[in-house]
Amino acid sequence: MARAAQRLARHRPNRLPEVRIRGPLRRCLSQFHNVPVHVLLGATVVTGALQHWLDTGVIRAVVLANAVIGFLQEGKAEAAMAAIRGMLAPRAAILRAGWLWRRGRAPRSGGSAGCWRGCKT
Repeated sequence: MARAAQRLARHRPNRLPEVRIRGPLRRCLSQFHNVPVHVLLGATVVTGALQHWLDTGVIRAVVLANAVIGFLQEGKAEAAMAAIRGMLAPRAAILRAGWLWRRGRAPRSGGSAGCWRGCKT
């Protein structure tokens, strides 16, 4: 057990890093951070300077609709990814020094370097 604890401290647990989820404000602002939207916003400035108010309003409505749809889709995608991450947490059987240890009870990230892990879903 002591060697396993040393290996675990040296090599860290066998798991993927946690994903930081962006907040709603950052997710909303990121909808405006791409080249086509910048071109459309530039077009609103030009059409506004030419006093083509109908065109300006239509372009602004397109940019706003794009932002709302992108925001909602990205929120659904993040929720789906979180659900998938929750489903992909199998249990493992860890074999250490010829002994089967914690069969079916150890998380996949359990054990340390040098242990054999067999995944069990």
